[in-house]
Amino acid sequence: MCSARDIPGIGETAKAIVCDGIPDLYSTLLEKNPNMVKIIFWNVEHLSPAAVEIAQFALQAAERSAKQQEAAIAAAASVGGSEYGKITRAQTRSSTRSIAAASAAGNRFERAEARGYVVIERARMKAERLKKKLELSEDLTVSAPQVFFCEVLPNHPHSRSPLLGAAVAGGATLCYAHYAGGVSSPFTNCPITDGWYVGPVLVMSRVPKGLVINGRTSGAVRFCYWHAPSGNNGKIVAQMANGLNAGGQPFVLFGDLNAEPDDYAIWLHPNVRIMRPPGGTRISGRALDYAVTNCPTFLQDCRPLYSGRKNYEIKQDTGSDHMVMVFGLK
Repeated sequence: MCSARDIPGIGETAKAIVCDGIPDLYSTLLEKNPNMVKIIFWNVEHLSPAAVEIAQFALQAAERSAKQQEAAIAAAASVGGSEYGKITRAQTRSSTRSIAAASAAGNRFERAEARGYVVIERARMKAERLKKKLELSEDLTVSAPQVFFCEVLPNHPHSRSPLLGAAVAGGATLCYAHYAGGVSSPFTNCPITDGWYVGPVLVMSRVPKGLVINGRTSGAVRFCYWHAPSGNNGKIVAQMANGLNAGGQPFVLFGDLNAEPDDYAIWLHPNVRIMRPPGGTRISGRALDYAVTNCPTFLQDCRPLYSGRKNYEIKQDTGSDHMVMVFGLK
């Protein structure tokens, strides 16, 4: 079994999630490929350091509202007597209480209290998810030599602009973040403006941001991290990949591509391959987070960092709709 003690550099939240998901994580990621450059990427879905605090305020507000509702119910019942019915709390205070059971509450007092319970439980679950997400994002930054996030909010201290030609931090609603050796690091290239992409003009603002990563045996590879436009049918992903291939250098286009591999595989240049994940990478079951490359022999796998989770459990485990993904550069 995986022992948290065996994984140097991985924080406690990541250990708890990863070790439970992959019993042989240590041997899989470290022992079998000691010369592999590990690369982690994740759509963190609106990551903000302030989100946890905001969620806690919402939870406290829900709890205050529930107490006020309870007092109002008690006051109404004491004035109205039997006409208002007896207040019972078995529905919301028993060991079997649940959000689903709230709809089965009996009299109107029970229903009012059940509604308050539902609000509190939803606020509590949201606060817990956001806390997990923030802790996991902090732990992951030191879990691999190269770590990439997308959907980082501008108020995050390590946000990097995804806009065309922009080099400064922030500058958009949904930003990127990049960590090299556990340290927040800028992207060195914009593939569109720096000539890595050779092809028809692309009409969009949120583009890939790039840097060259040197593999231990493969040499220099152009890595292009991208949060592709939502709801695209894959044509823009194929166009981007084919244009990077036309640049004449080894490349990897990866991230939340917002299209499934089969949506656009037929439009790819013969030299370009899709590193398909083993299954869905989003809570919906769709495979959206993976890599496309013209140097597949330089790479190994593209899979969730943890396994053994059903897709609908992703958000509960990590606070995001997307799985944390990992692959290796030889």
